[in-house]
Amino acid sequence: RQRGRMAQVCAALPHVKELLTAGYTSVTKRNGRRVGGYHAAVSTALREWFVATPQGDRLDYARLQLTDGMHALPEGLRMERRNGKLIVSWSTALPWNAPRLLLAAREAKANQWIAVPVVVGKGSRGVGVRLPKVWRGKGIEVWVAYVGDAQRVKTKTLHATFRARTTPAPTPFPTPPSQGGQSVRSRPCPAQGKRRDKG
Repeated sequence: RQRGRMAQVCAALPHVKELLTAGYTSVTKRNGRRVGGYHAAVSTALREWFVATPQGDRLDYARLQLTDGMHALPEGLRMERRNGKLIVSWSTALPWNAPRLLLAAREAKANQWIAVPVVVGKGSRGVGVRLPKVWRGKGIEVWVAYVGDAQRVKTKTLHATFRARTTPAPTPFPTPPSQGGQSVRSRPCPAQGKRRDKG
């Protein structure tokens, strides 16, 4: 059972390793071994992100959390897909020092991902991230969360699904500048050895 779960985790979480490393706190296990944020997220996934099905345990992507925090998400948070970009906006400036938006998106049929940590400028109420051109017209899943105040603030994660060929409603805020083109990432599952992990 655990081997089947790990195989599914290894097909997903390495794509968002940078975000999980930023979003999870390092922990010390009972044996005294300290593991980094990413491996703390892997442990959480194995415990909490699976559902039972007639075919066996299945990773429920809607349960994926980019952080281990419980801080409220910004007011007025919304996501839109428009003109090849994913637009994330909120209604008031973020109150934290050096905030970052953690954004992950997945095209499920090909298991293609992007994972982008975006520095949010002072007073900003939105960011735009360009999606891969091969995703045009395809359905995608998106996850967003925030960290700030030197990672002392970590929000909950918002998960959303965009259906194929969705036409979103107009955004109430000006479209922010794009964070540049993003290419699809593919990463192998890292070894789960017992060495000290710094990430």
